[in-house]
Amino acid sequence: MPGSSAGFSFLKSLTIKLESIIGDADLVVSVENSAPRIELGDFEARGSDRYDSLSLNKTGNFSLDRPLYIGVYA
Repeated sequence: MPGSSAGFSFLKSLTIKLESIIGDADLVVSVENSAPRIELGDFEARGSDRYDSLSLNKTGNFSLDRPLYIGVYA
């Protein structure tokens, strides 16, 4: 809606996919850390050597109406 400040509150789920062209890159997502890292306990994608995928779902205590920080590590 134009002029609405609702943001992305309409989202129920979000899937982020990463395809590694060379090597095996890792996808990490955080809702708190602007530089997400695996060792900080952020969301880490699971996948094969070439493809990583991470799905986030709206639940009672988790909303997708917030900043998401995405990190890719090779």
